[in-house]
Amino acid sequence: LVADADTGAVLAANRATVDHRPASTMKILTALSIAHHLDPQSMVRAPSDVEQIDGTRVGLEHGKRYKVHDLFTAMLINSGNDAAQTLADAFGGTDKTLAAMRAEAKLLQANNTSPGTVSGLDKTGQHTTAYDLALIGRAAINDKVIAPYLTIRRANLPTPDGRSVELQTHNPLLGKYPGIIGVKDGYTTKAQATYIGAARRNGH
Repeated sequence: LVADADTGAVLAANRATVDHRPASTMKILTALSIAHHLDPQSMVRAPSDVEQIDGTRVGLEHGKRYKVHDLFTAMLINSGNDAAQTLADAFGGTDKTLAAMRAEAKLLQANNTSPGTVSGLDKTGQHTTAYDLALIGRAAINDKVIAPYLTIRRANLPTPDGRSVELQTHNPLLGKYPGIIGVKDGYTTKAQATYIGAARRNGH
């Protein structure tokens, strides 16, 4: 689906309302649901099972404390599933976060989106559509808290021992496509490649 980010008008689409697995594009909905409720400068503790989380991780250590801003950076540019889970725990847990994600999807009228994980890892019953991802992506690039994360190409994640881990964006168009302003890619074996992208040309 291709849409106008200003008006939301759909310009071209093919099977845009067919259910698909979202992979890590679901993290955009996670961010929209909880970012405004967490102080970016506060420190939160990684959960006990953080090192066993499947998929892409940024190396968080259980019981150690990390800054919320750094965790959102790790989740949104490096697609860290461990960062997503730590943020969800800081918000009040997985169930509370999923409830907030369902409410946010309803608010955005992304009515065919059903979150099952906070990271986008495959789970039975979790699905979205190209149309809904356009709504979610449009909301993200217009969100003053979330939008700045979406164009970060490289960042350092401070570690509890005083070192840092270098993070690099997984968005393949950042730095390559003129005017790119985000938003998020994803991949799982079952979902295959998923992507939401946005660009600005001549102020539009």
